[in-house]
Amino acid sequence: MARHIVMHYWIETKDMTYVLDYGFNPTIKAPWPGQHSRNRSPNLTVNGKTKISVEGKVAHVLDDDGRDVKMPILEKIAK
Repeated sequence: MARHIVMHYWIETKDMTYVLDYGFNPTIKAPWPGQHSRNRSPNLTVNGKTKISVEGKVAHVLDDDGRDVKMPILEKIAK
């Protein structure tokens, strides 16, 4: 039976906090080398700095390895 894990991320900018969702399955392998695999969570540092861009209901987050990780936005909280 496949195991699907969901991680939630809170990313703060100067005017907004984004609550993001990322699901992955540890048993799936990446289709090609260098691609961000859906078999592990993104490499993000707690309380670290990252880059984020928002396109509608989706956020693109640059992880610590420099990979673009696409995550759906669950909630936006204005500061």
